[in-house]
Amino acid sequence: MSSRRLQVSVVKANLHQTEAAVSCHVKLLDLALREIGKKEAFKTKAGKKGKEVTFPDNTFQLGSTYNLSRADALPSLELSLVTSSTMGSGKKLGSVIIPLDTIDQSASPCKPTDQAMEYSIQGSLNQELVATITAVMWWNEPLPNESEGNAGGGGAMSAAEEIIPEDEAHADEMPNELSVSILRAKDLAVMDSSLVGKGSSDPRVTVKVGSATRKTECIQKNLNPVWNEKFIFQEADLESAIVITMEDVDMGGLSTDFMGKVTIPLVQLQTKKPVRAWKRLGNKLSKADTTQRGEIEILLHWKYNPNVKIRKQSSMSFLPGLLGHEESDEEAEVDNLDVKESPKSKEQEEEEKKEKEEKEKALKEEIGDIQIKSGDYQIQVHIIEVRDLKAEDENGLSDPVVYVEAFGQKRNTKVMPSCLSAAFDERFIFNYRDMDKETFDAGQIRVNVMDADFGSRNDMIGSFVVDASQIYFRPKHEFYREWVALIDDTNISDQGVQGYLKLSISIIGPGEKMPVHDEESDKAEEKEREERDGISPAIPPSIKRTNQWLVTKIYRAEYLPVMDASSLISTAGIDAFVQVDIGTAMKRTRKNKVTGDRAQLNPIFNSEIWTPVTTPIMSDVIRYSIWDWDRTSNSLVSTVTDRFNLLNSLPSKKVGPHWCNLYGAQLRGYDHTPDITKAFKKEKDWKAHYNKFPDNAPHYRGRILLEQRIVGEGEAPKKKDGSPREVAPFRLKLPAGLKQSQQPKQATYKLRMMTISGTEIPQIKNAFHIRKMQIKLQCGRNEIFSSRVENNNGVCEWNHLMESEDFIYPEDPEQCPDIVISICKGKDTEIVPVAYKRFKFKDVLEQNFQGDTRWITFEEDKALDCLADGQFPGSALIRFGVGTPELAQRTYQEWEAALYHSRRKTPYQLRCHIYQARSLPASDANGLMDPYFKINFNGQTFEAKYAKKCNNGRKKYDVPQMLRKKTCDPLWYGVICFDTELPEAQYFPQVNFQLYDWDGAFDKDDYNGCFNAQLSEDNIHDFDDQSSNRALKPQWYPLMKEEEGDCEGEVLCCFQLLKKRAPEMTMPDPPSIKPALMDAFVEIVAIGCRDLSPYNFLAMQYPKVEFALDSDEGTAVQCTDKSKRPSGSNPNFLERIVLKCRLPEDPEAAIYAPPVSVKVYDYRLAGMVQPICGVAKIDLSKKLPWSKGYEDPTLSGKNTNVT
Repeated sequence: MSSRRLQVSVVKANLHQTEAAVSCHVKLLDLALREIGKKEAFKTKAGKKGKEVTFPDNTFQLGSTYNLSRADALPSLELSLVTSSTMGSGKKLGSVIIPLDTIDQSASPCKPTDQAMEYSIQGSLNQELVATITAVMWWNEPLPNESEGNAGGGGAMSAAEEIIPEDEAHADEMPNELSVSILRAKDLAVMDSSLVGKGSSDPRVTVKVGSATRKTECIQKNLNPVWNEKFIFQEADLESAIVITMEDVDMGGLSTDFMGKVTIPLVQLQTKKPVRAWKRLGNKLSKADTTQRGEIEILLHWKYNPNVKIRKQSSMSFLPGLLGHEESDEEAEVDNLDVKESPKSKEQEEEEKKEKEEKEKALKEEIGDIQIKSGDYQIQVHIIEVRDLKAEDENGLSDPVVYVEAFGQKRNTKVMPSCLSAAFDERFIFNYRDMDKETFDAGQIRVNVMDADFGSRNDMIGSFVVDASQIYFRPKHEFYREWVALIDDTNISDQGVQGYLKLSISIIGPGEKMPVHDEESDKAEEKEREERDGISPAIPPSIKRTNQWLVTKIYRAEYLPVMDASSLISTAGIDAFVQVDIGTAMKRTRKNKVTGDRAQLNPIFNSEIWTPVTTPIMSDVIRYSIWDWDRTSNSLVSTVTDRFNLLNSLPSKKVGPHWCNLYGAQLRGYDHTPDITKAFKKEKDWKAHYNKFPDNAPHYRGRILLEQRIVGEGEAPKKKDGSPREVAPFRLKLPAGLKQSQQPKQATYKLRMMTISGTEIPQIKNAFHIRKMQIKLQCGRNEIFSSRVENNNGVCEWNHLMESEDFIYPEDPEQCPDIVISICKGKDTEIVPVAYKRFKFKDVLEQNFQGDTRWITFEEDKALDCLADGQFPGSALIRFGVGTPELAQRTYQEWEAALYHSRRKTPYQLRCHIYQARSLPASDANGLMDPYFKINFNGQTFEAKYAKKCNNGRKKYDVPQMLRKKTCDPLWYGVICFDTELPEAQYFPQVNFQLYDWDGAFDKDDYNGCFNAQLSEDNIHDFDDQSSNRALKPQWYPLMKEEEGDCEGEVLCCFQLLKKRAPEMTMPDPPSIKPALMDAFVEIVAIGCRDLSPYNFLAMQYPKVEFALDSDEGTAVQCTDKSKRPSGSNPNFLERIVLKCRLPEDPEAAIYAPPVSVKVYDYRLAGMVQPICGVAKIDLSKKLPWSKGYEDPTLSGKNTNVT
């Protein structure tokens, strides 16, 4: 508390209306003009009766419980006159309130008698002048000057602000003493309401570090309190966090009300530099959401003090005795491995940077031009034969059976009894629908050859593991009829090759065909080669499995999620351990139990995992998975992957300490209502998927500090008894963590986000109304929120600019967490993101706060599943950036100006010219669909399924129905108008087009895709210009469902903005956009088909081809005859097909020519079954002889690919 005091000496009172014996009451009033407390209230003795009354014992000192050192929070002084009475309390004649900021703030050592002031006393009821009172006031200290750096404003630094520097000799020592100074707070929330004034609070701060707790004093009735209190903690370690909780004290401390919370992990202070900052008070989860709770200024310093006694090692949370009993192996002593590293020189840093660039370059070279796409995949595994297997039975033989596992699906061959070589010739086909590229890239194909033991567990003979991506990057995406060596990783005694397996593995990706081989000739060549050279494995194995060791140092993790809920016998937290997997080898750290909220979940592992690797290796994916240990089953937190071959290609074969960020599913917001239908739907578990494949996961789940290196087989440390190591994974305990000079370099950043508006924002209802929505921007543990606004028919107007507090992350942007922007429902601790979009930190940082305001299309969080099937997750117009605080300050005014311009609106009419669509995905059993569309724009919706009346200024106009039946190439030629008001062109909203397949009155229509068209100044036309329609240039917009390329089909359309003089202005009716058509014929010479793939695993029998062409007079359809000559997969037709139609006659209008639809049918079971086995499209826009882009088909000789 400040030592500044106010001295008040009441001299006399002059009564104007009566003679009385009166006393003077002196009180301090808070900013809400309420009495502060009894310790700040005094009264004089009653003077003698008369009109002029003097007061004995008239000097009082105020400020013992209220801080009077803040110029912006000085209270008021009340002087009141009260008559004396022998019967009880006297009558109050009147009072005067004197704001203390109106009196002289200079100090005086004694009573300045020449500064007596006379004050007028007004009556309590009629406000008439009833008396004057003379008083002298003076201060014992002057008002502090804030510019001199005192938190309370003083020129002299308070004890709480004093920083004792650390001796440079201890610069590399771990900190062991933490000082936390609670300086002041401002703009606190009102917790105690009042009938008079605005209300106030009685704030008190609780500081908790580990198990130690300290409390400040309670300051009565103050929303801007000053404490200047300092606490010292010596129990702190890297796993701890500083938890600062603000409470409103009621009933003398018997009850408290929560006012806000701030949590600071100690890992942010390990640089041992003092940190003084204002922190926003957050909710009970320490999240600074949109609720304004005020701010608190704190001063933190974690340093090394040689006078502090070293704590016993038994208090460290990572000791074996505290880890439970789920592991029985003991860690080896590695004191001899504690290498004393000196700080890195600039040359070393440049070398590491160069190696990192080489690693990225090697990854690009490995991938090459092959792009892994999301979609449908098929994996075919052909188990051909095994030879020279190890005998597992007492009779010197084995009973081999082969198990194949790919992406969680398992198959097995039949058992071959009593043999060491056997021919299986069994093929397994694994089909995967809608597999995303992240899942595929992290997948493996595992083949285990086992010895079948009836009545007991099968014995492992040997296994072969390969990454799916390794197969996919090979020629033709296959591993064809190759011998591989079998290795047994489960038994240390089984060294070397355990036998050989011949197999083929083929992967057919989206839109690809299975490679075709002449197996008869291939078998003949193999037989001749094997008789001559013997077996030649595709990957020659080493005789010993000690080629190399992958060594991973796992230091610690930060900000892990709370996996175990609190109960009567336990505290919320996590029992964390890290598991390292490569191929079939696996090893994990000991578990470390940490408790508290997320900011306190920072487990220290200090483990070194040694994993043997035989090279060359076909499964080079290194997986670091973080788990929560439970007695029943462990729960996956997240996964990080790396590549062994890339690490091995570095000159140093080493990557120094670096942070790996963790991502996964959201922690809260799940609907726990049981759904009994899910057991029958076989739906994908998206929560588990996000945790296992985090590349596109929506939520930050912490980070882990790793160091990797590869060493030779003879460099593994020996056991304690001096014996050599077996070739098996093992774990060592590091004697200490990283020193400060070895930590990744840190930098200070700041986030900023400007949210303008959103369209097609999901309308999520609760029991009474549609929820308000807000935008959240998250980078690791740092979050900022927009305001919560109403969702008006899918449109949200935020117009909000916000910044984060300064935060510290690695200087290397590759180690910084991704930036995630989410659209959220709920408030306070119930905020739930329903859709999101992720961005690389490095990409945003390179924009230097100069990035454009742009539309972001969100992706649904499929684990939360808050949206209906087929519901578009929405788009938002957002500008965001990250950079240094200095750069943020220089660019802030430009962002403010941009926000101002985004609010100005101009009336327009949007005209959507919808011409046609092509190559739409078939949704019905007949291979066709019944398409119609919806257009959403700026809160307005048009649905083309029915005829409608639409607004045009003061009148309405008719729009006909635009539902087309049985076609994948519909012709619409309609104009839909929207009257609207828009901001400047750079902030124009998007036009959202959605395509549906009509399924009748009794079934739900199918959602088939959408696109978003971005408007710009090029779309603005003058409605008086009659040539504006002729200047329109339609274009093809590809459909998508969530991201580009995940859907088929295109829509031809264009968009026109007509500026209006007034919002209610009626515009001219839109002219027809249908092109002039002429009678024409399309001649097709159908020669034949080639390389038709089997359909439903059955070869083609009698294929035929159907040609169809839509026009305004209907659909012209003709078919070839069925044929199987020379074969069903390569039929010849040699037929001339002529389709009568109507085509655009204008040479400039060839773009409107509809495509020819091609379908291949297979005539099966005497015609009772005729499935569609493939489709294709023929573009006619370049085949009209009268058009400028005409290409003579007799000269091109191109084939049409059927899919």
